[in-house]
Amino acid sequence: MSVVALVSAKHSPGVTVATLAMASVWPWRVLVAECDPAGGDIIAGYLRAQLPQRGGLLTAALAARREPLGEGLWQHATGLTSDGRVSLLSGLADPSKGWVLQQAWPALIDAFQEAAGEQPTDVLADCGRLGAIGTPVQLLSRADVVLLVTRPSPIDLARVRPRLQAMQEGLPPPPVGPELAVLLIGGSARVAREVSAVLGVPVAATLAEDSDSAAVFAFGEPPRHGFASGALMTSTRQAVEQLQRLLTRRALAGAGKPGEAAPAEVPPVPASGGAR
Repeated sequence: MSVVALVSAKHSPGVTVATLAMASVWPWRVLVAECDPAGGDIIAGYLRAQLPQRGGLLTAALAARREPLGEGLWQHATGLTSDGRVSLLSGLADPSKGWVLQQAWPALIDAFQEAAGEQPTDVLADCGRLGAIGTPVQLLSRADVVLLVTRPSPIDLARVRPRLQAMQEGLPPPPVGPELAVLLIGGSARVAREVSAVLGVPVAATLAEDSDSAAVFAFGEPPRHGFASGALMTSTRQAVEQLQRLLTRRALAGAGKPGEAAPAEVPPVPASGGAR
């Protein structure tokens, strides 16, 4: 199981939309974990509060403090697809309960890494804004990849730079620590190269600015005609392919270490999909 954590430098850069969009075309089973200490938005936004909340991160944290969860983690998750391929570990409804998470993060991270069972499974963790009270630093330090989600404007990059530097200083470097990269919202290949040069880390992928398609994941709007082949979903499939290559390279680099197995072959990414 691989853990990909998504973070932002400021409110609303598109972390939740990016997480759900990538989950919708992830090539195998994936758990979307809302780990933002400020609380989760997916139940109220994407699901329009029409699906009863089942368990979630808080109940998983309470259970993990009593005994190892392992595959029992799925008992606290809500299915987002009828085939069980995409599940949600919903975030805090009451951010004042964040102290429970702070005490339970080591056990929760173990559960993330042990919950796969016999199925290929990954975790996409929406970790909210860096520097907020309760930022899950322990989760970031044990993730395989940490994606800093940002737009390429000068003001956004000015906010990103100090937080990125703090992450580089505070997290263990690869291969023990996570791969740090940027997930860019909007911009061309040339812009991505410029952003990488400015920040000193690679741009893992770029998602297109597509407000109509983003509204599907942010607010539960019905997909418009051509949604699956539109700019957002086309760029999302490309982003997932690039992330899978990054995760495979990381796994191969660790395959020769004692106690680590070589990764399974990466299957092709589906041509289209939806998180419903």
